[in-house]
Amino acid sequence: MNTSSIYEDDEIIKLENRFNKFLTQLKKKELETTVFMNEIINFVTIDRIKAIFPKYRNEKVFNDIIKELCKALDKYNIESKNIYEAVDKLLGKNSIPVMTIHKS
Repeated sequence: MNTSSIYEDDEIIKLENRFNKFLTQLKKKELETTVFMNEIINFVTIDRIKAIFPKYRNEKVFNDIIKELCKALDKYNIESKNIYEAVDKLLGKNSIPVMTIHKS
């Protein structure tokens, strides 16, 4: 049993399998950025997001952040092969932080 969570181990495995299936299906689709974001939000559910991150209970704040995220993804998507590569770039995967270079 997983004692650090409200979920039992088998529930965690089910959630992980459901998430992996969702990602697999999502990757098969060529989606515009806002549609991509809406798919993710619908999967996670707004209620869960607001429960975990109380500042997003303010609808204007939530919508503003989603808009900014979509703008950033659109920017990276122009330079990328697909939305998934754009997400990696936004997260800084496979990049060296500037301060690391500066300290060298």
